[in-house]
Amino acid sequence: MTWLDIVAICFALFSLCLSIRNSWVFNRSIELNRFENGIHVIKNYADYDTMILKFWIWDVEKFKLPNVENKGK
Repeated sequence: MTWLDIVAICFALFSLCLSIRNSWVFNRSIELNRFENGIHVIKNYADYDTMILKFWIWDVEKFKLPNVENKGK
């Protein structure tokens, strides 16, 4: 196995992990895309890109933004 094979395998594994993470974030975003008491719930959480890049966090509640004042916008 050459170094090029190792690089190709690493790239393939990274792509697989990124697609799994993208699917997880997409599903959580769908769950959060709702209104409660006139407030759009997803606005209380970090944006999609932040959730994708912090791949070590799997609890969606940890993405909740502190001190968010959201009045249904």
